[in-house]
Amino acid sequence: MSQELQLPVYTYEFIPLEKPEGNLFQSKEEIEKHIEDLKLHKQEILQKYIDRIVKGELVPRMGDKEYRCKTLFHEGGVTIFKMENIKDESYDWNFGVERHRIGPNCHVIIDNRKDMQHIAIERKIKAFSSTNVVKNILCETLKPLLRSEGLLLEINPQFHPKEFWDFIEANRQYGIKEIRFYFPYPNLPAISDKYGEAMKRIGLDYHCMPGLILFAPDDLDMVLEHEDQVLNFWLEASSESGIPVAVQSKRMGSRMQLIGKNKCVTWPLDKKVLDMLDPQPEMAQQQQLLIDVLDTDEKALVREKITEFINNGRSRVI
Repeated sequence: MSQELQLPVYTYEFIPLEKPEGNLFQSKEEIEKHIEDLKLHKQEILQKYIDRIVKGELVPRMGDKEYRCKTLFHEGGVTIFKMENIKDESYDWNFGVERHRIGPNCHVIIDNRKDMQHIAIERKIKAFSSTNVVKNILCETLKPLLRSEGLLLEINPQFHPKEFWDFIEANRQYGIKEIRFYFPYPNLPAISDKYGEAMKRIGLDYHCMPGLILFAPDDLDMVLEHEDQVLNFWLEASSESGIPVAVQSKRMGSRMQLIGKNKCVTWPLDKKVLDMLDPQPEMAQQQQLLIDVLDTDEKALVREKITEFINNGRSRVI
């Protein structure tokens, strides 16, 4: 009997660290060309380090602790691996306390296909207290490497626009005082290509995250309707990029709330797919991917289900 997992999904984005001003050694035009080159090859640069994780040459770490990975699938820009968290476990035995080492793990799916940039992480409390812990491990591992290449990496949880509208409806009796949208630059093409050249120019010229602020003084009521296509575009862009929307109502004593900070969009995946990819105990230390030894029909099923899962991202492209 199949079991449907709900995997939290994150979006990762890249920001060039180079400032666009010219200096004694480079003109503004040269720096802008370098920035464009970084934008063009950003996913190829990341893929270089994903490939090292696949080969076991790069072991994710946070602080002094390493987290071994076992790769299960690595095709067409999509990588699936298990990340292990080795730790001590204690239990009562024979009127005393015994301790032993355990290595619970969870699945991580990275979709580094062109302009997709998603990471799905299995929620498995025994291995990691939250999926954010795994996200932080990946951040701490990859950020210094990408920084050396001239790129800043940000990984943020996607959130659902319904969270925003739930807040608006709960506060309509008071009114909304302020809404702030922020967007990393350069963003995913599905977002940045539509929020306009002016915004992209601001991000480039000032080396910042451009944004939009809606503010209603005490004697004005902000008009916010579900059917507003422009507002929904900004909201969808924020939810896809994972940058929280800051909202404050006019209720006495209210503070700015960050919509999307504590919740994460999930996508469904049949656990059977991951079980088919998992190595048998006697194969645990082998580097051969299990998909290579599946029969033709099993391979087709696994590839079909993985493609269906990761293409959830395309359905969210704006």
